[in-house]
Amino acid sequence: MHRRGAMAETVSDWLRKLESSLAGVRSHAAWQLGRLGDTSAVPALIRLLQSDENEDVRWTAAWALAELGDGAAIPALEVA
Repeated sequence: MHRRGAMAETVSDWLRKLESSLAGVRSHAAWQLGRLGDTSAVPALIRLLQSDENEDVRWTAAWALAELGDGAAIPALEVA
């Protein structure tokens, strides 16, 4: 019997993936962090939004921040 989510990665796993050299991995990690709803990811997502060279990654970081709904992200989202 398989537990639902047994293979699921933790927030810290996804946060580490934001540092990947592959834009697709960073984008997917940002999406997962937004979907998971853990606001501890907000600072890392703000950094990604402000500094990633890939437009798709920045867009996904913005989406994730909006999903998380943490007011701390508003200034970064306004500038983006």
